[in-house]
Amino acid sequence: MRAKVISAAVAASVLGAATLVAVLPAGAAVAYYYYGYAGGSTIKALDNTVTSQLSAESSVLSRDPGAADTNHLAALKTQGVLTLGAINTSVQVKSVTGGQQVTAKARAADVNLLGGLITAKAITTVTTTSRINGVSSSTTHSDFADLKIIGVNLPVNIPENYTVRVGDIAAVGINAGLVGNNGDYSAGIGAGLRVTLLKPEGNSDEGAEIDVNPTYTIVAPDSSPDTGHSTIGGAFATRITADVGKTLSVRSDPTAPTTVFAQGTDGRVTTTSLAAVDLKGVGRIGAVKTTGVGVNNGKVATVTTTAAVGDINLLGGLIKATAVKVRASASLTSASGAMKLVDLTIAGNRIPLSVKKNTVIKLGIGKIVINQQIKSGTSITVRGVDIVLGKAAYGLPAGAEIQLASAYAQAS
Repeated sequence: MRAKVISAAVAASVLGAATLVAVLPAGAAVAYYYYGYAGGSTIKALDNTVTSQLSAESSVLSRDPGAADTNHLAALKTQGVLTLGAINTSVQVKSVTGGQQVTAKARAADVNLLGGLITAKAITTVTTTSRINGVSSSTTHSDFADLKIIGVNLPVNIPENYTVRVGDIAAVGINAGLVGNNGDYSAGIGAGLRVTLLKPEGNSDEGAEIDVNPTYTIVAPDSSPDTGHSTIGGAFATRITADVGKTLSVRSDPTAPTTVFAQGTDGRVTTTSLAAVDLKGVGRIGAVKTTGVGVNNGKVATVTTTAAVGDINLLGGLIKATAVKVRASASLTSASGAMKLVDLTIAGNRIPLSVKKNTVIKLGIGKIVINQQIKSGTSITVRGVDIVLGKAAYGLPAGAEIQLASAYAQAS
């Protein structure tokens, strides 16, 4: 069975074997999961509330060899601190002598950080986790083509976790990696570069962490038998993206994400919450909370996710609300969604509590969809508010999309 997660960016919050296994039902281990993701970059704020997504993401979650995913992006510019040329990523689970392994690989060309302070013709990072003859282990390593950091003399062969400082601007971890083993579990996480800002740069604040070629792999025991079904879900509070021609500029990846994996949660509700989210020039929201729960026991396969956002003030007050909450639910026979509003106003006009799904409001700034519901068979996505800018505004280009309160559910 192959079960690919919805978004590696959402799953990137899984940082260790114990965390991953926590989303799997309890029971006797009968097999092993192999999971991995790879991307060209991520940018995470110090308080973890705003993240630039795993660009050109590839991800795989599988128990069987042959599962694979690849991705490509022609170029990327993000948050005024990072530009990349071609990005190629891949994740593969395959058989090896004595067992199986999952390999995550990322290659970024024409790397430029902090206005040319850090450059490279190419960086390639490979992270691998294997289980061979009953023993689990992980490795991670990066290779560099013409890496340069102004004012820093780098060794010809850069060792793992080599750290330098660029004046009072940034601390740079090169060939960064961490591997860990704990009995049946093993995980590896790597990055070609891990740059921590010592003062604000571009649209990123002090303390922001910029990773080039983030990669992650893990093997963990599957604690439940294969039911033949899949219950997948995800929810987040906000996301902002802009796609301009062949260049993807990402301003904020999903905040407060919660993910339900294919085997469900054994009926336990998982929750992610934040006190507030600052979206820079786009606006600010207060407390957010997302939840996910799934049951997948062979007889029943259901999944429900929710996203709730409070104290909303976006686009200079154009959109305000006390609260917006959405729900997405799916079973083997149906899928449904719902939205609740408290005091939502757009351009000073109050939106009724019983607003119909997929209600479109057109303003001079662009198109706003309220209670957006996208359904296909037994899968559904529900978004409280989806904004697409028709012209450049608030530091975003024309075509930028702002999503507020989003939930997804699929059973199959």
